[in-house]
Amino acid sequence: MGTALAGRCYVASASGYVYGLDGTGQVVWQQRLGSDMVNLVTCSYGRWSLCALDRNGDVWLTTADGRDKCRHVRSGRPTRGADRPVETWRHLICLPDQIIVAGTRTVAAYDPPRP
Repeated sequence: MGTALAGRCYVASASGYVYGLDGTGQVVWQQRLGSDMVNLVTCSYGRWSLCALDRNGDVWLTTADGRDKCRHVRSGRPTRGADRPVETWRHLICLPDQIIVAGTRTVAAYDPPRP
């Protein structure tokens, strides 16, 4: 899966890496986030520009230039929802006031990080 932002393409892999690619497809940076990434979207939470979801339901935030370390939003403490564990998380939506993740049996919402 991948997304684009400000003239760059970003790709997440099953090995847990997110890659920043230039216009020719060359890897400009890479960062290991989680394991088995299943979704990657752009977001706007202060300096954090990319939001990734791994198969375990962990949400990761990183900057678009790959220079800042990633920030992990703990999936174990949602603000609402997720009253039972799910087998596979798949979907990720970043809203101004919530990060939404959905799996095979439930949906959970998290407060985004404060700038």
